Amino acid sequence: MIDINKEQIKKIVREVLMEDEKEIKLNLIERIVRVEEGIKRLSEQIKLILETTNKRFDDVNKRFDDVNKRFDRQTWLITAGFAFLSILLTLITIFAK
Repeated sequence: MIDINKEQIKKIVREVLMEDEKEIKLNLIERIVRVEEGIKRLSEQIKLILETTNKRFDDVNKRFDDVNKRFDRQTWLITAGFAFLSILLTLITIFAK
């Protein structure tokens, strides 16, 4: 028959519980590290998405600026054309008399 007293049993139970507690703490630390790494990766992906989005907006702004320049040129040409026609009609009217 095995001769084990209460104190030995308590000691064994404490050791087992301490090992389980250490294992739980290690598992929690591993999970925390994985979560932190995941957050870091997500942060990097968000930065990349923001940079890409900003680049696209810059490209769109450039296109709008180009279109705006074209309209400015066309407006100037139309204005110059009407001014030329007005002067021409005025001169024709003056010299037609």
